[in-house]
Order: sequence, then structure tokens, then C-alpha cells
Amino acid sequence: MKDKLEIKKVDHGHYLTIVLDGRVDGHWSGFLNDAITDEIRNGFYNIVLDFGGVDYLSSDGIRVLVKFYKELKKVNGSFYLTEVSESVQTIINLVGLQDLMKERVDDTPARETSAKTIARDSFLFVMEQNQANETITLKLSGDPEKIHSKDFSVSDVKTAFFDGQNFGIGLGAISSENADALSRMGEFVGPGNAVAYLPTDGTNSPDYSLKTGNLIPEIRYLYGLFFNGSFTGNFRFDPQTAGESIKLSRIVENLLDFTGFSTLALVMIAETSGLVGVSLSKAPGQKPDTSLFGFPQVRDGINFTIEPAHSKMLTITVGVASRKAESSLLKFCRPLHKNNGTIGHFHTAVFNFRLLKKSCLDLQETIQNIFENEHLYEVMHLINDEREAVGTGESEFFHGTCWVGEVKEIVTS
Repeated sequence: MKDKLEIKKVDHGHYLTIVLDGRVDGHWSGFLNDAITDEIRNGFYNIVLDFGGVDYLSSDGIRVLVKFYKELKKVNGSFYLTEVSESVQTIINLVGLQDLMKERVDDTPARETSAKTIARDSFLFVMEQNQANETITLKLSGDPEKIHSKDFSVSDVKTAFFDGQNFGIGLGAISSENADALSRMGEFVGPGNAVAYLPTDGTNSPDYSLKTGNLIPEIRYLYGLFFNGSFTGNFRFDPQTAGESIKLSRIVENLLDFTGFSTLALVMIAETSGLVGVSLSKAPGQKPDTSLFGFPQVRDGINFTIEPAHSKMLTITVGVASRKAESSLLKFCRPLHKNNGTIGHFHTAVFNFRLLKKSCLDLQETIQNIFENEHLYEVMHLINDEREAVGTGESEFFHGTCWVGEVKEIVTS
């Protein structure tokens, strides 16, 4: 009997075979778990395990098999065993896992669909749906420039609700009182039926409210960008070469090109290869005799990512981008890239990674499931740090899905 496990992989294009030779015991099952996880992250949702060379399967190995069988089945993928030895087959029969032997991957490539596929920046963008004549109304509320003048007061605090049709980002807090909210103001992101924010009360732990029963999430805010309406398109993006990542600015530029919109609203659920961003650690106006952005207090009042953070985590990003230099937008948005006319403003919430469907992904159902089942680690304002020599660049992503709407009307309050 062998004392190790050898793992080889055969890429069939539309599915992957993992050939095993040796033991799947308490030690080597961890290696198998990591190997399967890596391939799922590389985009393989249909996986076959060739067990012809496996002479021992432990309970820990069974746990790994059951885990991936259930996870891939949930996202319309497949996971099954083939070429199973007699000794392993006996174990599978005893524990009642015959379903692991029943599924099959279709050996023929996937059929052509009506979805439109565009190759750009070594990525494939697939438009899954397109609804004509749907538009977004963007509301710009409050004055973000007051954060420099230290003039925020209780009278500046407003309230916004997220009932599944409203989306937004800005500076706010979840609280029942305006005065209390003013002392906790931090970056927030509202992806429809939830709102999450990073309090500036010293805890450095994000909090959220999720639509449940008659509970409608709300945020008390100083300023924000809010939009409602129907999304026009749904784009899935994946790398053409496993492990490749794409910058946020390039995702946005491509979506503007594909849709022809001059201003768009975006919700994106994606796995990140690294985030670059900032967040407040002190609420504005708490020390009216000093500026958050002065030196040296900026080091205590603002958190910067000194290097790309949260690699291989799942993110929910909400924001707006535009190729129009409207004065109202310029207060809220900044250039996405130097020497580039596109401006934007994006906030993101960071969670544990989880498998998601590659097609027919329902936005609000997915948001609900992520908030209910995954840990919220961070909320931040995404930036592009292009300082020479010391700049950390911008956020990048491996793959994800974007819901895009055309902003036809901008209102201010």
C-alpha cells in the first residue's frame, strides 16, 4: 500500500479530470482539498476524480468528497468519481455515497448560446441578458467636500433605505439617532436589500443590516450616491488563462465600451486578487480644530492599504462611472486612472470566498445568501494609488458578474 498521494490534472476544456494515485487519508486529503479548490478558482465547475490508483479512503477523505459534491451541485456544476477500486467502492457503499458514482460530465463541448461573448484584456466578457430602454436615476445627496472643512453637524445627517430596489455608497452609519450616527460615520455600501458600513467608533469591525421580514435596512448618512431603476445588462467576466487578474478601471472601461453608455451604475460580485482602498478610522468633525487630512493626524484618521489586501476573497462592489465631466459628478467622483477621462466612485464589502453560479445569477438572492452565510470582513472606498515608486496601484479581480444600468437622469439634493 502506498504512503503518499500523487495528483495529476487533465484539462478537457469544458471539464477537468484529476487523476489520483495513492492514499486519501487524514494527511493527504488536505492536499486533495487544496488541489480541487485551486481548480474551482481557475473556473472548473465540472470535475471528475479518477480513483483508479487510490487504495485507501479515510473518513476525512470522504468529508472532502461530500463537500465538493454538494458545493458544485449548488452552482449547477458536477463532481463525481470514476475508475474506483474495489476496496474504495466498498467504503462508498457502506457510507451511502453511491450518488458520487452516478453523475456524469457530458463529453461534448457546451453548445453555443445566444449570449454575446467579447474578448478583451485577456478576459472573456459574456453578456447574459440585455433589457432595452431600461434606465437608472442617480441621486447625489450631501456635500462630500465638507469633509475637508470640518463643518458636518447633526443637521447634515439624512436617512436612506434599501428595500431591494435602491443602491448606494457614501459616508454613513447604522444608528437610530442622528447624533449617535454622526460619531460613527464611515464608508458604507448598499447593494439593494442590505447595507454595510465600517464604524469609526474604534472597534474597526464592519456592521450591516439585511432586509428580513418587515425590516428595511437604513443608513443615516452625510453624503452619498444613490440609484434606482432596472439594470440593462448582466456581464460575466473570466480570465482566458487561469490565474490572470484584471484591474477595476479596465472592467469599467470595457463595460462603458460594450454598452455605449456615457454614465453607468454598477453592482459587481467578484473574487479579488487584491484590493487597494481607504477608510476612515475617525468620524469627521469629532475634533473640529483639526483636519482629518492634515499631517500627522491623517495617519490616525484614515486607513490606507499599504499593499493590495484581501486576496481570494469575495467582494460586493457598488458604484458609478462616467465619461462626462459634469460639475455635479466631479464633487463625488475621481479619475479612475491618470491620463484617463473616466471618473468614478466605488465602495466594496469583503466576505469569505464562496462558489457562485456562472450563469443565471439572481442579484438580490445572491446578496441575501452572502450576507446570511459569510463573514463580513471589511468595507472600503476603492482607489487607484498611482504615486510614483510608492503607489500600490488599484484593485484587481479574477472573475465575477456585473449588473450594469445606464444613468439617464442625475438629481441633486
